Amino acid sequence: MYPEPKLTPSDPFKKAEDKMLSETFSKVIALYYEVPASLANDTFPVTLKKYLREMQRYENSLEKRGDFFGGAKPCMVDFMIWPWFERIGVISVVAPETDITEDRFPRLAAWMKRMYEIPAVINTYVKPEHHSHFFKTLHEGSPEYDHGVLQSNL
Repeated sequence: MYPEPKLTPSDPFKKAEDKMLSETFSKVIALYYEVPASLANDTFPVTLKKYLREMQRYENSLEKRGDFFGGAKPCMVDFMIWPWFERIGVISVVAPETDITEDRFPRLAAWMKRMYEIPAVINTYVKPEHHSHFFKTLHEGSPEYDHGVLQSNL
């Protein structure tokens, strides 16, 4: 239906690599929620170590692949994991050690800057304060899923 730009590789091996990279990102998603909780129960050092190890996996992948996980251009992997990187700033407020910095993860930091230049990312950007508000209400037990969403005029 939408032949260009192609977001998935034709090569079956590369397609399988992309699928594994996307699916292993579920570990990062779990850690996104585990990091703040670990601050309250003294397991933060262990959780931080797991988080940094998982981020290193994606840093290493960019070293092999190039500017994007799709090489010179973004692919489906870039777009599938991007929303979580947009949210990462929320946990770095309470745990600065988790921040994606140019010193610790230069390729991921550069990738994030490049992603912010893509029209699809620009057009769907959610402000950090909306992510923070949701995260706060989630931990209070009453998540406001629609915070920041424009209200219908109907």
